[in-house]
Amino acid sequence: MEQLASLLPLLLIVVVFWFVLLRPARNQQQRVRAVQRSLQVGTRVVTSAGLHVTVVEVRDRELVVAAMPSGVELTIERQAVVRVLDDAPDRQGADEDTPGGTRGADDPPEPPGTSG
Repeated sequence: MEQLASLLPLLLIVVVFWFVLLRPARNQQQRVRAVQRSLQVGTRVVTSAGLHVTVVEVRDRELVVAAMPSGVELTIERQAVVRVLDDAPDRQGADEDTPGGTRGADDPPEPPGTSG
């Protein structure tokens, strides 16, 4: 009985570890696989390298994607897709949306003498 009581904290740590770390990670992995299986032509996605691209062709294990606006086509593995982008614009407050444009905190500063 004393040995069981000494193992109880260790078992409790293992159970907490399972529910806090392993289970959510497995659920996330299943969601990513479902997204990768459901890709269709025209879907905008983000790759594991951080590229925002549009699916041009769907193959068995690969995707042909195009990087806009250049239109460069790349062949990538389905596993490289980490999420699907919404139909909303990539940047909020983009210059095209507002006359005169708006600048965000992450935008580079304008060169001297070009303020407009």
